[in-house]
Amino acid sequence: TELQSEIIMRIATMETPPTKLLLQVNEVVVSKIKSEDRRRKTPTKKKYKLASEIIGNMEGTADKNVIDQISYKNPELADEIKKLLFTFDDITNVQDEGLRKILAEVDNNVIALALKTANPEIEEKFFKNMSKRVGDSVKEVRDLLGPRLLSEVEAAQQQIVDAIKRLEAKGETVLKKKGAKGSVDKFV
Repeated sequence: TELQSEIIMRIATMETPPTKLLLQVNEVVVSKIKSEDRRRKTPTKKKYKLASEIIGNMEGTADKNVIDQISYKNPELADEIKKLLFTFDDITNVQDEGLRKILAEVDNNVIALALKTANPEIEEKFFKNMSKRVGDSVKEVRDLLGPRLLSEVEAAQQQIVDAIKRLEAKGETVLKKKGAKGSVDKFV
């Protein structure tokens, strides 16, 4: 676990390698493919996303252990990675039974606002887990809301994500893990 967290921390905080090493690598690449390689610094956000994807695909409790280790060594980094581990778009990975529990907990007005920018797959996931009456009510509220600031919609989506995380922390909601071959693991 300590080695896993160390690797994730290095990926998320790595710096550009020394110029001399890059020149040596460049010579090898040029000789192999007969073209120049232009190096670009990887944006910090992209490194965090890569780290979160690696953690998100870990099996068992390894993901939680790695995040715990990173939190101990670098709490700010752990928070940035945690933010990327589960997003509103990942709701398609929530099992239907778990989503129904979340829908019972979250206000229908919040759901209506969150669905303003949702893709059809997410909308379908929500509406198939609601009664027809509640679904019609949510659609009506969403349509009556009119244009909203993106920040308002994202705040509503984050409320739903937070509800998922709270239920998951209690062991009540089970998410299908990304990349897992038909297996189902808990999100931590």
